[in-house]
Amino acid sequence: MSPQVVLLSTLMVCLLSPCAWPQGGTTTVSGTVRDQAGAVMPNTAVTLTAVNTNEGSTIKTSGSGSYIFPSRTPSGCRVLTDPGSGN
Repeated sequence: MSPQVVLLSTLMVCLLSPCAWPQGGTTTVSGTVRDQAGAVMPNTAVTLTAVNTNEGSTIKTSGSGSYIFPSRTPSGCRVLTDPGSGN
Protein backbone atom coordinates (compact mmCIF):
# COMPACT_ATOMS: atom_id res chain seq x y z
CA MET A 1 0.00 0.00 0.00
CA SER A 2 1.39 3.39 -0.93
CA PRO A 3 2.15 6.02 1.72
CA GLN A 4 -0.45 8.31 0.10
CA VAL A 5 -3.22 5.72 0.57
CA VAL A 6 -2.22 5.18 4.21
CA LEU A 7 -2.14 8.92 4.84
CA LEU A 8 -5.49 9.45 3.14
CA SER A 9 -7.07 6.57 5.06
CA THR A 10 -5.74 7.89 8.37
CA LEU A 11 -6.98 11.39 7.56
CA MET A 12 -10.46 10.08 6.69
CA VAL A 13 -10.71 8.16 9.97
CA CYS A 14 -9.63 11.22 11.95
CA LEU A 15 -12.13 13.47 10.18
CA LEU A 16 -15.08 11.08 10.42
CA SER A 17 -14.54 9.87 14.01
CA PRO A 18 -16.16 12.92 15.66
CA CYS A 19 -19.45 11.90 14.03
CA ALA A 20 -19.61 8.93 16.41
CA TRP A 21 -18.83 10.87 19.61
CA PRO A 22 -22.41 11.97 20.41
CA GLN A 23 -23.54 8.35 20.33
CA GLY A 24 -21.37 7.44 23.32
CA GLY A 25 -22.67 10.04 25.81
CA THR A 26 -25.15 9.93 28.63
CA THR A 27 -28.31 11.83 29.38
CA THR A 28 -30.47 12.71 32.38
CA VAL A 29 -34.15 11.86 32.72
CA SER A 30 -36.05 14.08 35.16
CA GLY A 31 -39.52 15.32 35.89
CA THR A 32 -42.21 16.01 38.47
CA VAL A 33 -45.03 13.65 39.40
CA ARG A 34 -48.41 15.32 39.82
CA ASP A 35 -51.90 14.00 40.46
CA GLN A 36 -54.93 14.81 38.28
CA ALA A 37 -55.55 18.03 40.19
CA GLY A 38 -51.96 19.18 39.57
CA ALA A 39 -50.71 18.68 43.13
CA VAL A 40 -47.18 17.29 43.45
CA MET A 41 -46.83 13.71 44.71
CA PRO A 42 -43.92 13.34 47.17
CA ASN A 43 -42.36 9.97 48.03
CA THR A 44 -43.85 8.28 44.94
CA ALA A 45 -42.01 5.39 43.28
CA VAL A 46 -40.83 6.17 39.73
CA THR A 47 -39.41 3.39 37.55
CA LEU A 48 -37.31 4.02 34.45
CA THR A 49 -37.03 0.99 32.14
CA ALA A 50 -34.88 0.75 29.00
CA VAL A 51 -37.10 -0.73 26.29
CA ASN A 52 -34.26 -2.42 24.42
CA THR A 53 -32.91 -4.32 27.48
CA ASN A 54 -35.94 -4.27 29.80
CA GLU A 55 -33.59 -3.24 32.63
CA GLY A 56 -35.08 -0.80 35.08
CA SER A 57 -34.35 1.15 38.23
CA THR A 58 -36.73 2.67 40.75
CA ILE A 59 -36.36 5.80 42.86
CA LYS A 60 -38.70 7.86 45.06
CA THR A 61 -39.72 11.42 44.29
CA SER A 62 -38.52 14.25 46.52
CA GLY A 63 -40.76 16.29 48.80
CA SER A 64 -41.56 18.49 45.81
CA GLY A 65 -42.55 15.49 43.66
CA SER A 66 -39.46 15.71 41.45
CA TYR A 67 -37.22 12.84 40.35
CA ILE A 68 -33.95 12.53 38.47
CA PHE A 69 -32.20 9.59 36.82
CA PRO A 70 -28.67 10.91 36.06
CA SER A 71 -26.09 9.46 33.66
CA ARG A 72 -28.36 7.23 31.57
CA THR A 73 -27.44 5.87 28.16
CA PRO A 74 -29.63 7.54 25.55
CA SER A 75 -32.16 5.01 24.28
CA GLY A 76 -35.87 4.41 24.30
CA CYS A 77 -37.29 4.19 27.81
CA ARG A 78 -40.53 3.97 29.76
CA VAL A 79 -41.23 6.00 32.90
CA LEU A 80 -43.90 4.56 35.19
CA THR A 81 -45.13 5.79 38.55
CA ASP A 82 -46.83 3.98 41.41
CA PRO A 83 -49.28 6.50 42.88
CA GLY A 84 -50.07 4.16 45.75
CA SER A 85 -46.47 4.28 47.00
CA GLY A 86 -46.56 7.90 48.26
CA ASN A 87 -47.48 9.08 51.74
